[in-house]
Amino acid sequence: MDRVTQNISIVLLASVVLVQPCSAWARGAAGLEHFPESRFGAPPARPDMGVSSGYAIRAVDDLEARNDELDAGTWYARENGARAGRSPAGLEITGGSVPRAGSNKMADLAPPLEPAPVNPTSAASAIARKGVQEVALIAGDLGFFPKTVFVSRDVPVRLFVTGASKNTLCIMMDSFDVRRQVKSQKIEEITFTPDTPGKFRFYCPVNGMEGTLIVKEFATQTDSSAE
Repeated sequence: MDRVTQNISIVLLASVVLVQPCSAWARGAAGLEHFPESRFGAPPARPDMGVSSGYAIRAVDDLEARNDELDAGTWYARENGARAGRSPAGLEITGGSVPRAGSNKMADLAPPLEPAPVNPTSAASAIARKGVQEVALIAGDLGFFPKTVFVSRDVPVRLFVTGASKNTLCIMMDSFDVRRQVKSQKIEEITFTPDTPGKFRFYCPVNGMEGTLIVKEFATQTDSSAE
């Protein structure tokens, strides 16, 4: 039995052939496999744009030529084909080659830079034309504010005195016959005409405060300047 089994094993081993496997890289290197090339037809034809192949080249050349003309000073083409060159601002080119200065309309419309002559009597005349001088004065517990008031001679004065104290005060000016009470939170209007230049005192006998009215002689300055 053992001999029969041994014979069968020998027959099976004789029928088995061991072949070394061939890798894909080896087959490709040896040129054993060939892959078919996939083709989907002829390459597509170029679309018909209606222009030749040299159209783009000529268009670029034309643009470069126009840029060169602009750099040379040509801004537009005249009807006769002549080029219009640049000219300095404020100059007009005549028929010859000598430029002449262009007309400056803005300079003609501009007012003169020289100041107008000032009349020294204009200030006094303006005051006289108004017909009245308005002066504001505050009467408080600490005194009059302002303490010094300037007016012009022979021009009526309208004096507004405001009562800033809780108590009733007053203002008196003996030189111009001014005597008036100034009530709290009220405004008193006093009118008089100073006809004499100089310094005049105004006061309040309630709390002893006082101030100064200075009358200037503008009429004399006007007469002397007119002469």
